[in-house]
Amino acid sequence: MDTQTEIETRKLKLPSQALKSIFQFSENNSSTLVKSEQLDAKTLHAFRVEQIGLLLPEAIISELLEDMSTCRLPNTSPVLYGMGNLRGKVIPIFDLHYLFDMPRGDGRYFLVIGSDENTVAVLLNTLPLQVRLSEREKLNSLPPIPDSLRPFTKACYENDGLWLECDLFDFFLKLKEQLN
Repeated sequence: MDTQTEIETRKLKLPSQALKSIFQFSENNSSTLVKSEQLDAKTLHAFRVEQIGLLLPEAIISELLEDMSTCRLPNTSPVLYGMGNLRGKVIPIFDLHYLFDMPRGDGRYFLVIGSDENTVAVLLNTLPLQVRLSEREKLNSLPPIPDSLRPFTKACYENDGLWLECDLFDFFLKLKEQLN
């Protein structure tokens, strides 16, 4: 027969209480530091053109397509890959590899960016991804980047490569104007 003391010690405990008796958690500043860094970080959608990563604004609408009906335009810059049919709407498709003077790979994805009259597509070799960036990773000055991006770049981050926060609407608007 169990004594009253034995029964009380076998009572169920909350998981945090049970673990606290096994592991000695210290209340140091390093756990607080990690939490504040995590709060500071933001997760953004992004895509790469070779070694240059471009961040998509949080409020922008984007869509990834593996196939799109396209039409090449004769006597145009190779930066304009062609025009695409997006659910009955004709949109420009840009190949930023040519603009940035980089070799184009074999993969072919179409990243549709924007909506309404501001919709464009970008030809990509790799799938877009999510990037988690913090203010701590923000660079104080711009590293060497393509001249065509420089006027539109708001911020630059270093985290497993170079990530540029650009005004993509103005960037693509300027590209459209240059190709007309």
